[in-house]
Amino acid sequence: MKKFFFGLMFTFLFIGLQAQDTTKNTTTDSIPVVVVVVADTAVKTTTAENNELPNIELKDLNGNRINIKSLGDSGKITIITFWATWCKPCIKELNNTLDFIDDWKTKYNVQYFAVSVDDAKTTNSVRPLATALNYDWNYHILLDPNRDLARTMNVNNPPMIFIYDVSGNLVYTHMGYTEGGEYEVNDKVLELN
Repeated sequence: MKKFFFGLMFTFLFIGLQAQDTTKNTTTDSIPVVVVVVADTAVKTTTAENNELPNIELKDLNGNRINIKSLGDSGKITIITFWATWCKPCIKELNNTLDFIDDWKTKYNVQYFAVSVDDAKTTNSVRPLATALNYDWNYHILLDPNRDLARTMNVNNPPMIFIYDVSGNLVYTHMGYTEGGEYEVNDKVLELN
């Protein structure tokens, strides 16, 4: 049912954008196209905002502020995944990604950010869980308790992953997690090198 709803929603969005473009007699050649994978269905969106890292600051586990937009200026491949302590598929994705993260960092110049969308009530459980699972040694964990970044990047439910190339351009996004999804992310990292 969700596949049908998302497919229908994006179909109407796409038709609406096409109708708007034809009445204005403009073309969409200069608008970047982003492919969003929803459950096994790829959907094209043509909004330019989806292609850029937003200018939002988040804190890491130590209280340091990180400007998300500046990550695109690092000259590194940037992976941002949204997760929560209460989300079992998120924890599974982060656990399975541990097998790749060291190689991504050393061989492929990747920076990996796991953004917790835990709210004010559950944010206190992020550090203990990260420490128990050893995430703080492999990931940069950022806190988004008000969901400012998640809302701006159209993340409704975690897990959701975004990959940006060395120039800060969005090249891949995926919602949800299925076993083996980390191999697809690894393939995309390899493609970018």
